[in-house]
Amino acid sequence: MDAHVRYRCISNEDRDRLIDAFDGHQADYLELADTLGIKRSTARSIVANYLRTGNRHKLARGGANNSKMDDDMKARLQHVIDANPLATLQQMKTDLAAALPQKPAVSIATISRALDGMLISLKLAEDVPEGRNAQRTIDLRFEYAEWFMAEGVEAHLVFIDETGYNIWTRRSFGRGRRGEPVRRVVHGQRGQNVNITFAVSGEVGLVHHTISSETTTRASFEEFLAGTARQCVDMFPPEDQVFFIYDNARPHVRAELPADVDPNIHLKRLPPYSPFLNPTEMAEGRGSRCGSRSWNDNGGTPP
Repeated sequence: MDAHVRYRCISNEDRDRLIDAFDGHQADYLELADTLGIKRSTARSIVANYLRTGNRHKLARGGANNSKMDDDMKARLQHVIDANPLATLQQMKTDLAAALPQKPAVSIATISRALDGMLISLKLAEDVPEGRNAQRTIDLRFEYAEWFMAEGVEAHLVFIDETGYNIWTRRSFGRGRRGEPVRRVVHGQRGQNVNITFAVSGEVGLVHHTISSETTTRASFEEFLAGTARQCVDMFPPEDQVFFIYDNARPHVRAELPADVDPNIHLKRLPPYSPFLNPTEMAEGRGSRCGSRSWNDNGGTPP
């Protein structure tokens, strides 16, 4: 098979020289073509095209890059994704055919390329509660922020939360021969879960904590509040205001302090769907990492 012939590209400057020589009759343009290293047939074609169209320079190659996916179809795709981010490409194709029957039919591959051009990609989906950013929730966050700036910054704040923890901790990676999986024979896949309830303060750190194998109830949470209040008596000046701040979990909603607790200790609930306002969320992750490190330091024995 013959190799593909590569034709020389004639510059616009050489085209101007040939046409000027032809128009001005100053020199034979064919002899000028020989001097410039241009074939005579090519020189004749350049001059003929100039006489026919008046174009001295070469026009840009290629035509219009027509696309089936126009702005109306892209707007419809955006509407489908806004209504249901979990819609499949096949569902989008069906919706386009039903909503825009006058438009040309497109394939799933065309829809995928259009989404890429719209900077829409496939990613892990997350369900968001309807009330997370509802107006009532936003108003409650605003009220909490106002209280925090007016009273919270002048008082001692103790944040309270609970978390589950599995007492049987193991490494995720082991060593074995290349090409063979790492397996260990065990009696059970998981150990017993425990509930850790703890109170932390930005001033003194950990204030109080309890560990229980039972589910947190209103009674057990009120008992924890009482124990935290007794610890606060020794940690903070008696005349200062202390606020216990926690989320809106079911055992927390109607919890109350015992009647004999210091009247300077108060309860304050966070706005709903606002874990980012509770620093104990970071303390939970820190506790899990510390537990894993303790397991490694003990040679594989759970702490």
